[in-house]
Amino acid sequence: MFTNKTGTGLSTEVQNHSLYKGASPRLPVMAKFAMTIGTTPTITMVLQGLRTADETWIQLATATRTVAGTYYLHADVPKKCRRYRLNITANTNVTVTSASIGIGTVED
Repeated sequence: MFTNKTGTGLSTEVQNHSLYKGASPRLPVMAKFAMTIGTTPTITMVLQGLRTADETWIQLATATRTVAGTYYLHADVPKKCRRYRLNITANTNVTVTSASIGIGTVED
């Protein structure tokens, strides 16, 4: 999705059927992103889904972070979304070193 991304913008889109063979559209969706930071950092990451009924991008989960690390965004069962993307809407002195989207949730 993203590798060493600075600034704002959209990731590439991911199709549900390519995330997990045989995955049900009723499973939760998760995004994972890792970041490094500079001085006075902030970033807002939004997990979006394309609603198939009207081809509208909807916000499924959002997070604002100010500390380097690895983070997860979880969305409960999406409302009939088959494509997903990440959107960085604010970024000050943050580099997203990696980001991905998958089906399911993180287990301890």
